[in-house]
Amino acid sequence: MFLDTACFFTGEHNSLAIEAWNGLGWSPLQSWQRLLDNHFVELDNDNYIKMHDHIRQMGRDIADRQSSYRLWFPQQIINIQKQEAKRIRIQGIMATSKHIKWINEGEGKEPLPALVEKIGEVDEFCIRCSQGELMVNTNGGIQSLAPSLVELNYFVVCGDSFDKVIVEVSRELVWLRWFQIGQRNLPSGLSLKNLRVLELYEGRNLEELWGKTDGEAPVQLRQLLISGCHKFQGFPKSIEHLNHLKKIEIFEGYNVTSLPDEFCHLQHLEYLVLHECKILLLPGNFGNLSNLRHVAFVFCNQLRRLPVCFKNVMLLEHLNLQGCSQLKFTSEDLNFLENIRELQFLNLSGCKQLQELPRHITNQAFLRELYFSGPSLRGVPDNIGELSRLKRMRIEDVMLTNLPTSLGDLFSLTNLDIRNCPKLDRLPDSLGDLSSLTNLDIRDCPKLKCLPDSIGDLSSLTNLSIKNCPKLELRNSFVFNDKSAWRFVNLSIENCPAGNSNKIS
Repeated sequence: MFLDTACFFTGEHNSLAIEAWNGLGWSPLQSWQRLLDNHFVELDNDNYIKMHDHIRQMGRDIADRQSSYRLWFPQQIINIQKQEAKRIRIQGIMATSKHIKWINEGEGKEPLPALVEKIGEVDEFCIRCSQGELMVNTNGGIQSLAPSLVELNYFVVCGDSFDKVIVEVSRELVWLRWFQIGQRNLPSGLSLKNLRVLELYEGRNLEELWGKTDGEAPVQLRQLLISGCHKFQGFPKSIEHLNHLKKIEIFEGYNVTSLPDEFCHLQHLEYLVLHECKILLLPGNFGNLSNLRHVAFVFCNQLRRLPVCFKNVMLLEHLNLQGCSQLKFTSEDLNFLENIRELQFLNLSGCKQLQELPRHITNQAFLRELYFSGPSLRGVPDNIGELSRLKRMRIEDVMLTNLPTSLGDLFSLTNLDIRNCPKLDRLPDSLGDLSSLTNLDIRDCPKLKCLPDSIGDLSSLTNLSIKNCPKLELRNSFVFNDKSAWRFVNLSIENCPAGNSNKIS
């Protein structure tokens, strides 16, 4: 696992590596935790794998001395090419498109397909990408990949000239990442029985995934990602047989207009992202997805309503409805948080039809981030201060004239953004009670006239930004008169009467 991470998985999401190793029959969790505990690997805030350059190089040096090759550097590939034609055990190959071009140039250097034909025993074959650069040159025509590569586990590839190759070596595939697939669906004959992770990017003609027969569905699949496949029309009914599926992400799903009822049979689904899909309504049995923890319908600007049963998704921790401009909330719809008690993140920005925040929002004892906007919003709950764990809040594009006094009770709040509130003329005196506030950003509030005197009591405040508030008078405020103002790491004031583009750092 350490060597795989050093050679292949650095920069990938933690869950992808875990699912790939599980697919190989390993039990990786305990060993992976030891690597983390001993700081051989790290995870960033979004759970992507990081490895220090020196440790990564050490791992690659070890891998380079093993009989099972892990190839990630062009010179290594050239060295293998110089060996006599015989079976070579290769753990993985990693090469960028510029590397392949370099290998193919010059006298006496064979193209990559010539190398591949020499491989007779393969555990993992990995052609992948780094820093956004595709690592397979489709002009190289890797069609000559030897059929003897029957133990191919990882395949990350670009282009539409790999159909036959993938079919030939797909029996043991656990991870398939395919850029620019040119077909209408996955190739006929492709074995999906062991697939754990399927990722399809920029498929210009892709309309569906697999055939209509249930036998063609990848029943072991754990993660499915489809991005930039603008003709993709949605999921087949056989999706219900993917009993182990945990994660689905669809980006730029311009032709995805509905989810089949069978979609809601995915009892183990935990993570669902639909981005720029044209779904009008969710299935009436959406509440059956009782294990969902992360739901994001981002810029799904045709979505009209959340089903009443949405409140049955009781384990929900993250809900993002940003940009759902047509989403309407009737009196009954506003109860969608009624049975949810674990919510930590809620984004209602761009929900233009929103007239009031959901009922029961102040019952979300674990809520840490709250973002909302909408010109139709009539008010903020008077008891908003009951969100005792709230750390970040953004209020944007609302027609409110003031904010509730209980705002000052948010003693855990560290970041407060107030933006584009054309009628807001004052802030509550209780603002100074936000003892944990470190970042305050106020902008595009044309009627705001003054800041409360209590703002000088914000003992933790280090970043203050005020922009485009033309009526805001600051010359007599604490910002210029109180010595405590010099504690700011960053003070930025622009387009206010106190001066234009004043910055102290």
